[in-house]
Amino acid sequence: MNEQEKTALNGVLELVQKEIRSRQRGRLWKRIFWTLLILFFILGSLGRGGREQVAVIEIHGLIGLQEEANADSIISRLKKASDNRHTKAIILDINSPGGSPVQSAQVFRALRALKQKRDDLPIYAVISDVGASGGYYMAVGADKIYADPSSIVGSIGVISSNFGYGDLLEKLGLEARTFTAGKHKNFLNGAKELDPEEVKFLQSLLDDMHQQFIEAVKTGRGKKLVGDPDLFSGLFWTGTKAKELGLVDDLASVGEVVEREFKDLPRHYYRAERSFMQELQRVHSNGLSQGLRAALQTTPDLR
Repeated sequence: MNEQEKTALNGVLELVQKEIRSRQRGRLWKRIFWTLLILFFILGSLGRGGREQVAVIEIHGLIGLQEEANADSIISRLKKASDNRHTKAIILDINSPGGSPVQSAQVFRALRALKQKRDDLPIYAVISDVGASGGYYMAVGADKIYADPSSIVGSIGVISSNFGYGDLLEKLGLEARTFTAGKHKNFLNGAKELDPEEVKFLQSLLDDMHQQFIEAVKTGRGKKLVGDPDLFSGLFWTGTKAKELGLVDDLASVGEVVEREFKDLPRHYYRAERSFMQELQRVHSNGLSQGLRAALQTTPDLR
């Protein structure tokens, strides 16, 4: 075979190899295409068929308009959970010392309204470490309330506080200067002496809010409550004692409630949306809190 023939043969072999590679690539892309198509079909079928679930809505930390646990966020998550046709029950995972009576009352009313709309949908509140004040206010909107035996439950009351610092200013040689229009616009200013008329007015406001709280508890708990004179005094109890008082129905965690009532159903968590900075701040706060507790050794435990 001469050089010209070899060159021609090599050219033919290269063309054959290119054709083989081209066909292989074509088959590869076809396989990828069909694999993706089947995958999308399977995922779509799962989405349409769905699976029954227990919706868990976390209510953690202080309750307030600017806090993560605010009425808009909680009510929005309640709506998403109840609108999902695969949701068979809702659990409020509560760990809160309380906060704004306004935000708490709005969630309570939203829960009552949801029950009127979806009487077939069980709503349970489960208190972990703390379900006090506004945290308990929300809980009474549920069908049943569960708590850990060592949970802190109750604190059915309202509080308002400030500092009187007029004498301190005087000792420092300072004079408070506040200009107002309206007799009580400088209401309970810490730099001036208490005005009995203003104190009486503030007390009437607190009593009014306290009565609204009491009515919510009575509405939610009804005849389950025991006639204890301290029930609405602002005191708080362990979960065990709270059960005796009728403040909670039983003792259990979120996991235990799901295991008892909905054994075969998975949990789907509806958590509050956080920005990157909020998440970073939360992690940082938790780290500082844990460090401080370890240093001071002030947190009750079983050691």
